[in-house]
Amino acid sequence: MVLEPSRRLGLVVLTALPLAMGASIGSARADGALAVGLPESGAQDGFSYGYAVGYEAGEAEAQAMGSCRKNSGDAERAVLRLCRVVETFQGSCVAVAMDPEDGTPGVGWAVDDDETAAQAAAIAACHETAGEGRRLFCRIDASACDDGERSAN
Repeated sequence: MVLEPSRRLGLVVLTALPLAMGASIGSARADGALAVGLPESGAQDGFSYGYAVGYEAGEAEAQAMGSCRKNSGDAERAVLRLCRVVETFQGSCVAVAMDPEDGTPGVGWAVDDDETAAQAAAIAACHETAGEGRRLFCRIDASACDDGERSAN
């Protein structure tokens, strides 16, 4: 399922697959991954992200990176090249928040055991980067939980 966010530089492709029967559980497995492309100067100069849930570690990271690097139509290629996996997780929730206004610095993301907590932490991170005049504009752009089932988000 492809979600097209309201902001010009955010792209999320949420992919969820049920876990295969008999899949080994160990340290090499992370059911989800989050990748972010963010210039050192901040989100006002571009931002892209992608995440995947329901995959094994390497596959989740590859899916998240691929999603982050897909151009939503407006993201600068330089921003897409900055995509890096910033978090891997298993049995947790991911959320990304941003200010929907073009050229603003507000962006944040979080991974937590609970979707509400992940969303709250992502909003708090967005508030920190948004600046005094734009904090109230931060909104959840996307969130999902890795619960071993397909996501309907």
